[in-house]
Amino acid sequence: MAAIEVSGAVGAWHRSYFVKALESYGEGEQVPIPEGPDFDGIAQAVSRGLGLPRGLVTVEDVPDGDQIIS
Repeated sequence: MAAIEVSGAVGAWHRSYFVKALESYGEGEQVPIPEGPDFDGIAQAVSRGLGLPRGLVTVEDVPDGDQIIS
């Protein structure tokens, strides 16, 4: 595999969303809000999911809001 292209807002992603989905938060529970793009967090999640060393995974934000993970 050379690259994975993922559409979505990089700045709207938070690492904790892999632990608990946004829809799972109950009334009164504080939902984590991203402070900005988390390229390292995305790369770590992808590398774990693919079983690859983190150093082999890069994340690039492209002008249309998509991201490219390679």
